[in-house]
Amino acid sequence: MRKALSYSVQSLFSLTLALNSAAGIAQGEGDPNAWIWPNNFAHAQLEQLVEEGKLALRNNEIISAERRFSEAIQVAKVNYGLNSAEQIPALELMIETLIAQGNWDAVDSQLEYYGWLNRLSQKNNLDSYLSGLEGMSRLLLTASANTNNPRSVRYLIAAKNLNWNAVDAIESVLGKNSLRLTPWLYNIVLAHYYQSSITKRRGMTSYEYKSDDEKIVSGWSLRKNESMRISYSIGNDLLERIRQIHQNNPQSIPETEGLILVYLGDWEILFGNKTRALSFYNAANSAFIDSGVRQGAVNQFFAKTTVLPAETLQIQFAENGEENRLEFVAWSPNYVATATPTSQQKNLIPVEPEYNALVRFNLDSLGSSLRATESAARMVIALSDLQVISSTPDNSFVKDLVRNEINLLQFRPKFENGMPVGKNNIEMEYRFSPAISTLNITQHESTQ
Repeated sequence: MRKALSYSVQSLFSLTLALNSAAGIAQGEGDPNAWIWPNNFAHAQLEQLVEEGKLALRNNEIISAERRFSEAIQVAKVNYGLNSAEQIPALELMIETLIAQGNWDAVDSQLEYYGWLNRLSQKNNLDSYLSGLEGMSRLLLTASANTNNPRSVRYLIAAKNLNWNAVDAIESVLGKNSLRLTPWLYNIVLAHYYQSSITKRRGMTSYEYKSDDEKIVSGWSLRKNESMRISYSIGNDLLERIRQIHQNNPQSIPETEGLILVYLGDWEILFGNKTRALSFYNAANSAFIDSGVRQGAVNQFFAKTTVLPAETLQIQFAENGEENRLEFVAWSPNYVATATPTSQQKNLIPVEPEYNALVRFNLDSLGSSLRATESAARMVIALSDLQVISSTPDNSFVKDLVRNEINLLQFRPKFENGMPVGKNNIEMEYRFSPAISTLNITQHESTQ
């Protein structure tokens, strides 16, 4: 730590000299267009520089934004200290700009600094420490989704490990049955689904998938089926732990048991286990009724079209209103048939999808004429009669692409009175990942 502190002081001193020199030269030359470096000892500059950087991001001026955020970090160091948490907002934004530029060495360096800063400045404040872990995890997921990133898997594993760090921190302060553990545990469940999404595209997968150890090992060893089995098993165990935490906590509400059983059924659907899925869904239906929820409200809950996995952990039962058009924003070609995580909505770099399509389809389910216990093996959740109503741009390439992508999605089945039933005329606005190559679409249009 002493070595790191000494290095930071030396770097700050050198940088201050360089900035002062540059500013003096610019002013001495009398150039009205020359950049005048901010006064690092004027703490009001911090907010101004961050806002200027955000404006540059909105204008897609990535290099300019990076420079503003870097300057803001220096101002924060001078005014609040070398290990101050006031650096973090500007640091997160600067890392976003580095990810956008594909400067992976700089990303690694700044994330390492972020981790050091978070541990040092917030070691006695659990909430602040968890906030820092959340920020780093968000950035790591952003980096993992970048299609030009040769280290994408490594960033995914690092994001997952930060969630484990959060679990360890909460357990040490609040105990192993704290309700605050559950969203972090669900983040790890989602990370294992993301791993399985990558694994489906590969015959072998990394040593990194062997366990949830923090140590990252380079190399490839696991066969696809083995890796999928491990992800399934860990995800299932974590969902069961979430269930047990709520069962053992007097603050939990009765309906939560049914909701966790639904998530367990969803997990089985994602890994192709229809029989176990139906068992969990029927147990959820019974748990809802036992907790006092009307069967009609339960039916309405299951009537909502839900793409799996659910993006957040819902622990309070809410009756669904009339369903509107379903919206789906694909995350990245790195993660096939996966919705953009809610954490990525906090990113400031404009990445709005340019291509979208409006589709209509049915979800079929067999077994409605049999008892639930008899129909388990025959339950079918199949998409049929897929129609592309419109697309932007309006060409066959986009329409073929959306057909392929939607057929890869997995849905929670609709239930009525504990039995799977079909659902017709579902409308979805499908927005493609921003990473979809414009070149491919342009080339296709030129051949029409």
